[in-house]
Amino acid sequence: MPVTNLISSSLDPSKEKTLVLLSCSRDKRPGGKPYDSSTRSIARALSRTGQELSGKRRLIASMLRHDTSQQRLYDKDQKGGFRDERECNRNLKLGADFGGKETGGLYLPAHERYSGRFFSRLHSENPGFWQNLLNPGIDVLFVSGLYGLAYWNELIQDYDCHFNDYTSDAEPRAVAKIWLGSLTASLFELIGVYKSSSERIKVFDLLSEEAYQRVFDWNKVHGSGACVYHRVFKTIAGPDMLPALAVILAQEFPRFLARREFKRGEWYPLHTEESTVEYGFELPIGSAGLWPLTR
Repeated sequence: MPVTNLISSSLDPSKEKTLVLLSCSRDKRPGGKPYDSSTRSIARALSRTGQELSGKRRLIASMLRHDTSQQRLYDKDQKGGFRDERECNRNLKLGADFGGKETGGLYLPAHERYSGRFFSRLHSENPGFWQNLLNPGIDVLFVSGLYGLAYWNELIQDYDCHFNDYTSDAEPRAVAKIWLGSLTASLFELIGVYKSSSERIKVFDLLSEEAYQRVFDWNKVHGSGACVYHRVFKTIAGPDMLPALAVILAQEFPRFLARREFKRGEWYPLHTEESTVEYGFELPIGSAGLWPLTR
């Protein structure tokens, strides 16, 4: 059955809204087209926190291209040098995506820009996944070191940045610290927007690294009234879970939409080409250690 039909048969948009949080990708496709102001932007959609979101995007973009008045960002995780040494970062334009007025940037929808292991595996498992995602009952958000939060089809530029990058000043701070508080506030407001037209909000945290999870205050997100589900695996962790997350989203998509399909505290088998792994959903993060070892 096509994904669109599965969505329609599993979800009444007036009753539920499902949000899926995904990590951005280190690997990205270059190029693109000029910005189209008619496309979606989270910053424009949020009346209370959108301006702050744009401001922090603009600040980090200025660091990435090393504007003379800004600090530099250093790739600490991989000892990869300063981020402004990357051509894509030097070419960033402070355009509408950053709340600026510069022109000349090249843009692609986020799901087309990102091209790492998760995205290539999702395409091989379900080539039409993104094209079939236009349904009011579900939305996919990317969490990004540069953009903070972005819709799956929001226009973004090519860039290279991570939450663990550090500023170059005497008292260095991580990109994650720059975003701390802001992303929680934006997600909280976005949940509130969706609650105005839906009776129940579900948030699935499919983020691949702790660095992405730690930029949110999950107690506050849970306090928004949303039902939060954090992904957990028995035998894999960190970026190694990216292909498995793609298989879950492609093969088990209807479970993210049905009211009772996923239960926190249970293990589910996932059969991939490489092996069979078990995954589940927990709340709070870390509570899976208290679960039974077998289902």
